[in-house]
Amino acid sequence: MVKLIERLPEVAGNHCQIFTFGSYEVNQKSTNNEIKQTTSQPLLFGYGWKDLKANIFHNSKNDTMIIARFTGGDLDYDMRPKVLFYSAIILLEEIHILPNLGGVLTPGIAFNNTSLFDRLNSNGIKFEIIE
Repeated sequence: MVKLIERLPEVAGNHCQIFTFGSYEVNQKSTNNEIKQTTSQPLLFGYGWKDLKANIFHNSKNDTMIIARFTGGDLDYDMRPKVLFYSAIILLEEIHILPNLGGVLTPGIAFNNTSLFDRLNSNGIKFEIIE
């Protein structure tokens, strides 16, 4: 049983057409036309506190949830490269806006008050708060 579990990623990768009911095949290449016609709407779920105050440690359970959605083209060939590219541009051009907290920053903290969402929006990636 343990060996089967250890080999599951390999089996799933080599036989993905079985696990996707034939919608994807190993070494399947998408055409440019297929990529241009593909749209994605990934959802992001966040949990936190309604009365969040900066630099305060919260030891209580989260009391609010937010759901956001990105809408754009193909997730792998269109959206992801744009997000990475414009994030890198922000790090170069708007370094003075980024918080000087040191250490590792989450994207929400690092890109707050930057033009990242405006740049993504003007390049076909829309961001909306659903709930």
